[in-house]
Amino acid sequence: MDHTAVILSAGRELKPVCQKVRNSDNRKNRKKYFYLALAGESWLSGLSAPDVDQTLNNLDTGIHNHMGRSVPLQDSADVIS
Repeated sequence: MDHTAVILSAGRELKPVCQKVRNSDNRKNRKKYFYLALAGESWLSGLSAPDVDQTLNNLDTGIHNHMGRSVPLQDSADVIS
């Protein structure tokens, strides 16, 4: 059985389910700081790895580091009805 039944008396209300959601702070000034940080990055060190997988890992790590500093995640509650 993959479903279970719940019996509620008439007129009974359920509390709304809240789920924490993480959203990026995408304000204009933060995006500008992110773009400037990417433009100022020296990508030669990341591109000089001998292996393609290592090169992609270096680029991915660099981009995510800049995103974490420039466009941080914020917690918010999302109500599911």
